[in-house]
Amino acid sequence: MDSLIKKVTFAANSSDNTETQSTQSMKDLQKWARPCIWKLAEQNRSEENRIRPRAGILLDANESPYHTLLNRYPDPSQYRLREAVSRLKGVSSDELLMSNGSTTMVDFLFRCFCRPGIDNAMSFAPTAPLYARYAAINEVEYRTVPPDAGYQLNATRLLTACNDRTKLVWLCSPNNPTGNNLNRKEMERAIAGFDGIVVVDERYADFSMQKTFRSEIHRYPNLIVLNSMSHAWGCAALGLSMVFARKELIDFFLCAGFTSPVSLSVEEKIVERLEDPYEVERWVKLLLQERDRLMEAFRLLPVCEEVFPSDANFFLAKMKDAQRIYTYLANKNIMVSNQSMTPHCEECLRITIGTRTENTELLSALRQFE
Repeated sequence: MDSLIKKVTFAANSSDNTETQSTQSMKDLQKWARPCIWKLAEQNRSEENRIRPRAGILLDANESPYHTLLNRYPDPSQYRLREAVSRLKGVSSDELLMSNGSTTMVDFLFRCFCRPGIDNAMSFAPTAPLYARYAAINEVEYRTVPPDAGYQLNATRLLTACNDRTKLVWLCSPNNPTGNNLNRKEMERAIAGFDGIVVVDERYADFSMQKTFRSEIHRYPNLIVLNSMSHAWGCAALGLSMVFARKELIDFFLCAGFTSPVSLSVEEKIVERLEDPYEVERWVKLLLQERDRLMEAFRLLPVCEEVFPSDANFFLAKMKDAQRIYTYLANKNIMVSNQSMTPHCEECLRITIGTRTENTELLSALRQFE
């Protein structure tokens, strides 16, 4: 009986603690959000949000009752998709959203947290170009700090560069275009030390051995984690991304008007893919084997000066006259990414790992380059 009482008391205390944390999270969220977006979310919060059945008498959305393959709107609650992802990723379904591509969510986050012409966002260079692109579209100043050796994050340098108008910090790991994981301790220092939203972009994490930050969303109320179906899962044509955060943040996004409906046909394909993760694991294993083989072969090429470590399905290589090599390959219908104009990536090409046949043809072409 005594042990039972202790368990009940502990459960009650845990519940109280969770409620206290939730209240504090909402206060922080109100501080971080744009006032106009917070007001909009508060207005919508009281609206009843029922899950719409797939079958039934649906007379609420002014749809046509005919052409039953295409006549219904996509499910705005994403219920079936979220449940499938929840089972696979070990995250509650109310702590995730699905987005039509990473760009949709990046744009939405700028609109939620950054006042145009007033606030700024921070990252380090080089990193994924879409952060700067959508900062510009939303009239938000975008700042970067240089990396440490090995394209590593320096949290002290990053946090020192932030000011009271810095509302978003972007951390891409594995990083694009460099391919390396960022130092986890430095990332944790940045997340814990920043009074605002930190987005950890893990689009390439399925190729990495580093532990995902998805499991840290309860530890850090300001953390948002992005993932993608486009790379390891082989679904780039469907353009679907995953967003993980605490329930308070997910609810806020929905109340603030986040809409990224997924068509029923796409939903069917994604759920089917999610139900077969073993095939994806096999693809990843093959790609990692090819990555190691290709990187080693690049190190032996006379036209290659350096190959940088990678934890992704691509790697960065410093070449002798990258522009000329890029043009030479393009003329042979072999496309790689020229990163020569990217800060800190002068004379570099980014190479995506293809099939063994494609990779061998790339090597053959480079060995013939003069």
